[in-house]
Amino acid sequence: MRNRVTSILVFALGTLASTGNANADGLSGVWSGGGAIQLTKGGVEKVRCRISYSKSTGRTFLMSVKCAHRNGAFRQTGRVVEKSRNRFTGRMYSDEHSVSGDIVISVKSTTQTLSVKSSKGSGSLSLSKD
Repeated sequence: MRNRVTSILVFALGTLASTGNANADGLSGVWSGGGAIQLTKGGVEKVRCRISYSKSTGRTFLMSVKCAHRNGAFRQTGRVVEKSRNRFTGRMYSDEHSVSGDIVISVKSTTQTLSVKSSKGSGSLSLSKD
């Protein structure tokens, strides 16, 4: 059960719904915050995360994610691409749990909203730039 919850949490991280005038380079750096995960099998888990973004090429960013919930912690990686001003989309993956999910990010100044959806759940995070 613990591994199932962790796997679900890994990719149920939330919907970014902010708007604003940040440029793509504004995503670079470390962001932290929390949110809630809706598990496909039922139930909601609170999660706290710290995400580091580094520019790869052009409008592409690599991400490294560390999250904690009441039953433990997990790590995942991902890649997002700027699709329009302040909006990024991409994929996240957890080697530990062999699960992946789609991610959407909206940035407004030093605040972002992040969403992830997979077959195991979905959720949202509100993050601030550290």
